[in-house]
Amino acid sequence: INQTLSFQQTSKLISQMFLILILTIVSLVSSSACEMTLFNPTKYNFTGKVALVTGSSSGIGAASAIQLAKYGARVTITGRVEANLAKVAQQIEQVSGLAPLQIIGDLLDDSFPKKLIDQTIAEFGQLDFLVNNAGGSTPGGTLASATLLQEFDQTLKLNLRSVVELTQRAVHHLEKTKGNIINVSSIASFAPVRFEF
Repeated sequence: INQTLSFQQTSKLISQMFLILILTIVSLVSSSACEMTLFNPTKYNFTGKVALVTGSSSGIGAASAIQLAKYGARVTITGRVEANLAKVAQQIEQVSGLAPLQIIGDLLDDSFPKKLIDQTIAEFGQLDFLVNNAGGSTPGGTLASATLLQEFDQTLKLNLRSVVELTQRAVHHLEKTKGNIINVSSIASFAPVRFEF
């Protein structure tokens, strides 16, 4: 069947496929007895586990946080828009019966990665999954842009530096729980965004 999908349909499909992949990897890696299989999602059991999901106020991050909570994990969710984060928190509470830890903030703020790890540990006492999902680009688009280098620095800070810093700050806690790190990236790494000269 030849069918052209809209951008929204394609994004939704990719998000759903990626979520299934994340849950499968987390389940297989964290299963000490390897009793979970790819074909039986009822065996996913993250009870007693704690997940920190960045960029979880919408999209893949929100869907990942909701699914992790559905399977029993306690979840820290974070994003820049309080109203969006509150909606995700409500969904998490509906599927799990437990309120997530909500932390409003921006990963472009140098103090925020430390705050995320510290508050998650203070609230739950451990960390089992770090899902580095937050990311984005800047609205520039040309080499002639007066703010090109500022936009470049912000993009690297959000998409790369924050991931490295969160991982560095989390690794000590993840070693204790034999936890996992999941890094989510953009499809732009395979199909780059057009840049005008």
